[in-house]
Amino acid sequence: MTLVTKSLRKITETICSSERYTVIKVANYVIFNVYLPCTGTSDRSLIYDEVLAEIQAWRDKYASYHCIVAGDLNCDLNSSDKVVAAVDKFVQYNSLTRCDTLFSDISATYVNYQMNHQSYIDYVLTSSPHTVNMFSVLDPDINFSDHLPLYCNVQYAVPADQPRVINRDAKATRCAPRNFRWNKADLMSYYYDSNISMNEYDDALDSCKDDADEDNICQQLYVDRIYDNIVTILVNAALMQVTVIKSILALLIT
Repeated sequence: MTLVTKSLRKITETICSSERYTVIKVANYVIFNVYLPCTGTSDRSLIYDEVLAEIQAWRDKYASYHCIVAGDLNCDLNSSDKVVAAVDKFVQYNSLTRCDTLFSDISATYVNYQMNHQSYIDYVLTSSPHTVNMFSVLDPDINFSDHLPLYCNVQYAVPADQPRVINRDAKATRCAPRNFRWNKADLMSYYYDSNISMNEYDDALDSCKDDADEDNICQQLYVDRIYDNIVTILVNAALMQVTVIKSILALLIT
C-alpha cells in the first residue's frame, strides 16, 4: 500500500496496482512499491522475473520521469542468492543507485529477535541519487513489524503539464521556468558532480548495453533512456551548483 499526503494529491496519479507491486506518478517521479517473494516460495525465481519484467515495461513507458523502486525485495543484494542476479541486472539496466550506499551503512532492515535473525532485504533504489537529501533506516520504540522503516527524503519538480500546487508546509509553489546564471555558478563543483554521475552511468551502461534487443523499437527506447539519463544528470548537477532565477526551492517528498 502507498499513502500520499493530501498536499500532493493533485500531482499524483495511480498507474497500476497489482499483487506484488504498485506504481504511482508523483510530480516528475514514477514510484514503484514492491514486495518480492521470500526464500522457500514456490517458483520464486519465475515470480522475480515476471515482476521485474512488468516493472520494466512501466519504467520504459515513463522513461522521462525520475524513478524510485522501494520495498521488500526479500533478498540481500550483497549476497549470492540466485535471484540477486536478476535484481542486479534490472538495477544496472535502469542505472539505479541504492540509497543505503549514499548516506548510511546499516547492518539490517529485518530483525527477528525471537529467532535471533537479521538481514538487509529492504531497499530504496533511485535513478537520480543527486535529488536524495536524506536516507536512513529508522528504529522506532514501537514497531509492530519485523521490518524497520526506511526514510527517504527527495527533491522533486512539478512538470509544466501538471496542475499548479501550493504546499503550505513547504512554503513553495509550482516551479517557474528555470534561468540558470552560469556567470555566478560554482563551475568546478558542477564539473565534479556531473563527472562523477556520468562516470557512474558510463559504468552501468557498459554492463547493460549488450542487453538491448535487435528490434528497432527496443533500440530506440534504449537510446531514449540514455538521452534522458544524461540530461537528468546535467540538470541535477546544475540545480545543485548553479544559481537559478525565478525558480522556487524544490519540494520534498517525506
